[in-house]
Amino acid sequence: MVEKPYRLPLVIGATGHRDLRDRDIPALESAVVDAIKRLKRNYLHDDPETPLVVLSSLAEGADRLIARVAMDLGAKLIAPLPMEVSEYRHDFELGLKPEAAAEFDRMKGDALATPVMRFAQGNTRENVCEEARRALQYRAVGLFIVRHCHVLVALWNGDERDPAVGGTAEVVSFKRDGTGPVIHIVTPRAKPGGNVTEVITEPWGLEFVTRYRALHRNYEPLPTEQRERRQFESWVAFEAKAASICQFNREAAKLEVTSNVQERLNTSLSHLFDDTDEVVRKGS
Repeated sequence: MVEKPYRLPLVIGATGHRDLRDRDIPALESAVVDAIKRLKRNYLHDDPETPLVVLSSLAEGADRLIARVAMDLGAKLIAPLPMEVSEYRHDFELGLKPEAAAEFDRMKGDALATPVMRFAQGNTRENVCEEARRALQYRAVGLFIVRHCHVLVALWNGDERDPAVGGTAEVVSFKRDGTGPVIHIVTPRAKPGGNVTEVITEPWGLEFVTRYRALHRNYEPLPTEQRERRQFESWVAFEAKAASICQFNREAAKLEVTSNVQERLNTSLSHLFDDTDEVVRKGS
């Protein structure tokens, strides 16, 4: 892939279970491929000027699967880490798979950047090995991904009972409650006792928006339906944001062949974040 300067990426966040069942891997990979291709087709209109970035902390299981698939489809990887590499790597030395640590090293080497989270309040190098304190670091990296991604892909069984600190349910909740869009690929877990038995992608994006508008055409949603309302609003906002990203990148491509490239690109970038009403008043 030819690197192009002055392009704004669409950023995809990754979260999900570590203990994926081996027999589900092909279906999960296919579901993530379909999700990313639909994002590119429906929201970027397959714009060649708009790159993809995947944010993944490279934990075993879902985080790495989503990152691998995204990179195979041309995305660049940024791997925020919950703690320093030497400490984080301990989680994979006795991982769920025998090659877990080596895979982590390979994928980390493919990343454009690996920012490390600051210690949560009260955490230190000496005590971060404790389970409860370690969980706070996973919460921190989950929040980082939620804040910096445009859309979150979650390979998750959907169980919201007693969400673990820094776990998938909590990360998904952070994104949804912040009116951010989530692509939920319902995912069984390897540990026994779960109710989910097959991989299913819940309706999202244009499909969800179309269905929601049809159902709520003549009445306001009930208080019990506020989560669906937030989901609807998040996808509408995401569509507008994706359109702005594509517009900026198309303009950047045109400006590259003109004079005063640096100055004009900087001006275009600043306008992207201007308040619309203020711009109108200034120009009136």
